[in-house]
Amino acid sequence: MGKGIHIFSAEFTQPLVNWVLALRGFAGLAPFSPNGFPNRSDKVRFAKKSFSTPKVLNVWFIDDDPINNILNRSLMEDHFPGVQLAIFQDARKALNELANSKMPTPDLIFLDLNMPGFDGWDFMEAFTECSYSAKVFILTSSIDPEDRNAADFTKNLAGFYSKPLLPEMIKDAFEKATRQ
Repeated sequence: MGKGIHIFSAEFTQPLVNWVLALRGFAGLAPFSPNGFPNRSDKVRFAKKSFSTPKVLNVWFIDDDPINNILNRSLMEDHFPGVQLAIFQDARKALNELANSKMPTPDLIFLDLNMPGFDGWDFMEAFTECSYSAKVFILTSSIDPEDRNAADFTKNLAGFYSKPLLPEMIKDAFEKATRQ
C-alpha cells in the first residue's frame, strides 16, 4: 500500500462526523479516542433537535451546486416538515418564477452568491428593482470579506450565512423573516 494521509483518523474524522450529524439534527459525538472511535466512557449524544416554524413558510433555495441543494432539502424536510420548498440551480430562472403569478411567492430565499453567468449579486440587483416582498438571506461558501461588506450595503438583504447551512441558521432566518 502507498503512503498517504489516513482520512479516517480521529483528527480528520471528528469534525466531519459532527458536521454530518448536525445536518441530520443530532448533537454530535463525544470526542474520539486516539484509535478513531468514541471512547466507551464518553456518552454519545444522539438527541434529535426539533424546531417549529411560526407559520407555514414558502422557502426557496437558489444555488447552482446540486450537492448543497440535496443537503439543504434533506435538512428542511427533517427539521421543518411544514415548509413549502422550491430549489433553483439558476438564479435567472428563479427571478422569472418570481414574476410568474402561478407559483406561490416565497416568504424567504436562501441565495448563493457565486454562480456562473447570472450570479447572486445580479439576482439581488434585479430583485431590488422589482420590489418583491420576500426576505433574502445570502448563503455562501465565500470567504471574501468584500462579499460580507457588500452584503451590509445591499438593500433588501435580510441576513448573511456561511455554508454549511445548519438548523439553527434556518430557525434564525425564520425569526428574522417573520419579525421584519
